[in-house]
Amino acid sequence: MNVLAEKKKELARLRDEVALKTIEIIRLIAERNRLAKRIGSVKRGEGLPLDDEKVEDELLREVLREGEKRGVERQLVVKIVSSLISEAKRVQEIDPGGSRGSPMSVLTKVVKLQREGKRVIRLDVGEPDFPPPAAVVEACHEALKGEKTHYTESRGIPELVEALRAYLKSKSHFDAKPEQLVVTVGGRFAVYAAIATAVKEGESAMIIEPAWPAYKEQIEFVGGKAISVQTSLEDGWGPSPEKIEERIRPNTKAIVLNYPSNPTGKIVKPSLFREILEVANEHNLTVISDEVYDSYSFAPCPSILEGGADSFILTSSFSKTWAMTGFRVGYAVCDRESAEKIVRLASLMY
Repeated sequence: MNVLAEKKKELARLRDEVALKTIEIIRLIAERNRLAKRIGSVKRGEGLPLDDEKVEDELLREVLREGEKRGVERQLVVKIVSSLISEAKRVQEIDPGGSRGSPMSVLTKVVKLQREGKRVIRLDVGEPDFPPPAAVVEACHEALKGEKTHYTESRGIPELVEALRAYLKSKSHFDAKPEQLVVTVGGRFAVYAAIATAVKEGESAMIIEPAWPAYKEQIEFVGGKAISVQTSLEDGWGPSPEKIEERIRPNTKAIVLNYPSNPTGKIVKPSLFREILEVANEHNLTVISDEVYDSYSFAPCPSILEGGADSFILTSSFSKTWAMTGFRVGYAVCDRESAEKIVRLASLMY
């Protein structure tokens, strides 16, 4: 009985100590925030930008070294440092996201104006100007008549998965196994699921700019940081493998490629595509290849399915190729483990 009482006493003492350490951490965070606010004042006074990636990278490296010495799991260190940096930016009273509003908030305003009867010229949405194939419309009609309106598997209707396998084999000579394919609710969710699978909180992913704004939004939504690699009209919108490599950070886990590109229409040469994949392989990055506009290309455009990437997730949809934007049918092609993660995410969402 005395032994049990002693153990309970020891447990209570340890819990009290944990509580004190936790309170101490909060006090240190408050002190850190005060310092961050002062840094923000200096930055504004000197006209300096909010982000300083070199300083952030050095801090992360230093804290990772300390974490390794102290036996703290790497992912936890990355998550904590990322949260502290985000909090520092918040207290500096500078809006990290700018004040322009998201593409979806702009879309909401546009739809409101249209409902009010105002004429709006839409240059913001990739809406085909041709109807879906007659066979698709007829098949939908028959499915509704046949009462095929029940829940489906999270991976997608087996017949559709099999049809996608055949399509990819015919189009890209890629013999996908059923467990490598996931049908999603639209291409946007396929991209989100790919990012959520490849990037954890506190990690970063690279984007070739100019880019579809949703890439950055989705990376930030999962708690990651978007690293921009800028391209220009003068350079033909072509990304430099050297510049990509320079921008890779200690916590970078993925790179998002989109060719043919939205919004530039850029098609990269196979040789440049391979060079980018080599950089990704060297740094153990997952390549997220959004190939939704591949059917709109008048010249051959390389696909991630042609090989060369150690780790990849291809995303696409039926929206552009077959003018099925309102049907919300997308898909992802990847390794079995990533596909299982996407299926699990899908099962939690719809």
